[in-house]
Parts: sequence; structure tokens; C-alpha cells
Amino acid sequence: MWVMLTTNAQVVQQPQTTKAQTNTQTTTPQKPVSQQPAVNQPVVTTNTQNTVNTGCVEGNCVNGWGKWQYDNGYYDGFWENGKRNGYGLYSWKTQGTYVGFYKDNVIEGYGSYENTDG
Repeated sequence: MWVMLTTNAQVVQQPQTTKAQTNTQTTTPQKPVSQQPAVNQPVVTTNTQNTVNTGCVEGNCVNGWGKWQYDNGYYDGFWENGKRNGYGLYSWKTQGTYVGFYKDNVIEGYGSYENTDG
């Protein structure tokens, strides 16, 4: 017997086990590699005003130095395990710029903030 499952607009067929099939294992279908998002690739988001690339736009935003574009600005600095760690710069589009240290995505330690007005 087959059961139809839908996931994210994708139809997948999976066998249904019965008491007579106690030794049969079923596996969860996975997306083909071509449909999975690549690591450190920007995601294009669209709003009513314009199109903005968000995500890692340069370098290595998992472990190393990289630039991550956000909707409200960008971070350019060191990454560890996918989190802002170490020295970096965050520049907001409308509020100013922070240059300093981060630990686990949180501003921590020495740093300097400059408002857009100076």
C-alpha cells in the first residue's frame, strides 16, 4: 500500500508498513541536492520597493571572515559556527556603525559606535 505525502508543494510517495512487514524500514524522502540551498549563498528577498540580497554575500560566514547582508544593514567580520564572533563591523542603513567585538552574535567587549550624524 502507498500513501501520498505532500511537503512544500512537492508530492512524495512513501510505502506504508503493515503488521506483516515488521522487518521493513521506511526512510524519509529528502530533497535532491540541486534543490537544497547552498551554504553561504545569498537569499533574494523581494519587497514592494526593491529587491535585496540577504545572507552571506562575501567570504565565509560559518567559520572565518565574511560579509552578511541583512535587511537593515550588513555585518563584515569574523564568524565562528555561523555566529558573529570576534572583531567585526555592523553598519545599519539608517542608524550608524558599530566597530568592535562580538561573542555568540552579541556585542561584547571593546567597541565603538558612530551615529550617522557623526
